[in-house]
Amino acid sequence: MRYSLFVLSACLATACSSPDSRLAPLRNATLTPGKGLGTLQLGVTTFAAIVKSYGSGVVLPVAGDEQAWELSYEGGQLALMFIVTGDCKEKVSGQRLAGADGLDALFARVPACGDLTLSSINVRGGSSKGSGWFTGKTDRGVSLWAPIDAVHVYGDPQNGPGRFVAGSRMRRPEERIDYTEGVYFYYDRAGGAQSNAGLVKEITVFLPEP
Repeated sequence: MRYSLFVLSACLATACSSPDSRLAPLRNATLTPGKGLGTLQLGVTTFAAIVKSYGSGVVLPVAGDEQAWELSYEGGQLALMFIVTGDCKEKVSGQRLAGADGLDALFARVPACGDLTLSSINVRGGSSKGSGWFTGKTDRGVSLWAPIDAVHVYGDPQNGPGRFVAGSRMRRPEERIDYTEGVYFYYDRAGGAQSNAGLVKEITVFLPEP
């Protein structure tokens, strides 16, 4: 998936501080492929509801074969994506997507944009082994920094073409293991002593193909 980022990101004061207490219930929540993270439900929780409950964090309009808004929190260790579809797409197609300062106005002007539902969730570890905001696990017990072999609890990987999902803007070239339930696990295959090779460095859950 080829994409580019418009330089429209904005960081609210509450989102720049760490940790954000509003996000505390999500920090140790269960991350479920194809379903969501704690109370955040893929395909159900709306863009407007997220902004109301957690603030907009860092807003990154993303464009490529598709358009989306990505909300990034906790220094990029939690990212939520909303793909532009339906009536919202018809109203904003060809326009620069709004950044943080324009979201409330956008939702008032185009309610369908506020009604966009969560399409993917990404969590990533910190800069060193064992560090990071997210301390929860997946529904089958895989955590960040777990040995990559732990992901085989999900069975045989699919490893199909990549999907348009949250977290891509920050991704370095890393290996990915895919599962049809709607989850990607990312890890470094090899490297030096400081590379954390062979450990799960980030996890993305998303709605599987119908």
